[in-house]
Amino acid sequence: MTKMIQDPTLLVADLLPETSEATVSAGASGVLMAPQARADRITEYWSLLHPDEDAPPVAPGAFAVPEQLGPFTWSPIVFGGGVPVGGWAQLTLFRTGAVNFTGHFHVSGAPSYNVTCTYAVRAGDGTVFTFTRTGRVHGTFEAGSRDFDWGDNPTSTAIAADWNNLVASWSWQARAGADIDIGSLVDSAVKAVGQAAAVIAIIA
Repeated sequence: MTKMIQDPTLLVADLLPETSEATVSAGASGVLMAPQARADRITEYWSLLHPDEDAPPVAPGAFAVPEQLGPFTWSPIVFGGGVPVGGWAQLTLFRTGAVNFTGHFHVSGAPSYNVTCTYAVRAGDGTVFTFTRTGRVHGTFEAGSRDFDWGDNPTSTAIAADWNNLVASWSWQARAGADIDIGSLVDSAVKAVGQAAAVIAIIA
């Protein structure tokens, strides 16, 4: 009986994804309620819950400026097109200007990839802050770690100076790419948060 031997090039092809590059995205936005609108809303809800009482026993106090925004968590990060890379990322901003940007990528297949994760956060005045990390995950065909982890904790005077605009109205978009042009990926995130009056790279 003759045994069929599969073409070795087909065996290798089975290990490779259909795409040579991939991107995925996530995001959210928020607007701080005006103090008077907040006070009116509290009074309205109080009246619905306590129809026999004229007003809340204690007048609504002034709204405290938040000490942090986030964490803006993106988990899981999953690529399509057969790209065997996944992970997660998280960004938190603080009133002092401190930043906590952490994340993880892992490759489970044969090829290696240059991976990038970028966040763009837009303040109410149109200033966009960007945070980008790039590394390499090594597949079966290349020596090195299958994991790329990062944890950055810089302090930005620009974030501290623009804090009131950030907490008044913010939006964030994140992009992740495998073997993708980094500049294009960052530009995509910046455009997604809206028109930018200025772009400041906090982590590049």
